[in-house]
Amino acid sequence: MNHPFTKKQTVIFSISLVISMIGFKLLFANFWNKNSSFEDLLRSTANDINRNCPQTIDKDTRLDNVAVFSNKRFQYNYSIIAYSASEIDIQILEKNLYPVILNTIKSSPDMKLFRENEVTLVYSYRDRMGNYIFSMEFKPSDYK
Repeated sequence: MNHPFTKKQTVIFSISLVISMIGFKLLFANFWNKNSSFEDLLRSTANDINRNCPQTIDKDTRLDNVAVFSNKRFQYNYSIIAYSASEIDIQILEKNLYPVILNTIKSSPDMKLFRENEVTLVYSYRDRMGNYIFSMEFKPSDYK
């Protein structure tokens, strides 16, 4: 049985919550330390978030960690803990998540620093067994 996540609002809220936490950290750190580079700020943010990971987002989703790569690439690594890859309709899940995440990136005040600094955001998902399911990438050209 394939589950595209019938609790779409819970997923939307969960994603927004994580994005807000990261946005707040970036905003706060930006005001306090103008001397570091933005990539240093991203690394510091990732380290702070990873200290609290893994973090349960909702009954189906866990944020395992975040990672920063060169060229201002910020990656969220999630596990869908309630299902294995064979139980998930990946196309439906991607179809439902992509516009929600993109809209949040485009419109959330918490994402302003990501937008202004043209960060590429990657959302990577694994199943409950740790098997890779899919990733979504949002480049500045997608959200500007």
